[in-house]
Amino acid sequence: MNWIYNTLLTFIILIAVTKVFGKDLQIPNEIGANSRIRRNNVCYGRDGRDGPRGPMGRDGRDGKDGKDGKDGIRGLAGENGKNGVDGKDGLAGKDGKPGKDGKDGLDGKNGKNGQDGRPGNNGKDGAPGKDTSPKNWKECAWNKLNNGHDNGEIKHCSFKKRSSSTYLEVTVSSNMRIHRCSGCCKRWYVTFDGAECTPSPIDVVVYMANQDGKWGNLHRPRIIKGYCKIAKAGLVNVGFRVGNCHGYGNADAYTGWNSSTRIMVEEVEPPQE
Repeated sequence: MNWIYNTLLTFIILIAVTKVFGKDLQIPNEIGANSRIRRNNVCYGRDGRDGPRGPMGRDGRDGKDGKDGKDGIRGLAGENGKNGVDGKDGLAGKDGKPGKDGKDGLDGKNGKNGQDGRPGNNGKDGAPGKDTSPKNWKECAWNKLNNGHDNGEIKHCSFKKRSSSTYLEVTVSSNMRIHRCSGCCKRWYVTFDGAECTPSPIDVVVYMANQDGKWGNLHRPRIIKGYCKIAKAGLVNVGFRVGNCHGYGNADAYTGWNSSTRIMVEEVEPPQE
């Protein structure tokens, strides 16, 4: 404690001297801290050592808040929190507008068969039916015609027709061929009283082209069949004829070789509308 006392005393003396002489003491910079100073006939000693640290002073007042710092880098996402408690049911909303009809669904599977119902009562007797006429038909047949006509009628079959509103069904079967030509054609057809059926005739055509320069001579069975409306009652001559194809010239024809030839005619009701 003595060195503290001596230091305070020296400091007081310096202040007193300064007041007496009216000047402040100034220590030149070039003089070291440990040098002795003589000014105005006053000697100054060396600086004393630093005293021990004094007791800590009271806390100062809080300073003003500093400016807000910049936002830091976004941190990692935290874990999902637990589900909260369910809230109370809200008030019922108003009914919405009816929606549009949906598309038809797929057909369901067939259900099981139901049980048979009870037998119904017998129905009333129907009105007496009209008398129906027996079939009206005819066949004309010839064996081994061996007909070599190239044009014209081969055979005909006369038929008695009962009504003017009915149709005739005609079927002709025979053996037909052409010979000694290539790229040639002949036509066999049916007539009614010398005229063909309109608008569609009842006919067949036979076309032939020679093979490897040889003439064909193929006798083959063929059938002609069709229906025709004949607007008359009474006798009708159904003819079986041969002629040239449209756009072709004449050719050697032969009908009914070594076999039977038939013309079958039947009167039938008009077709449905």
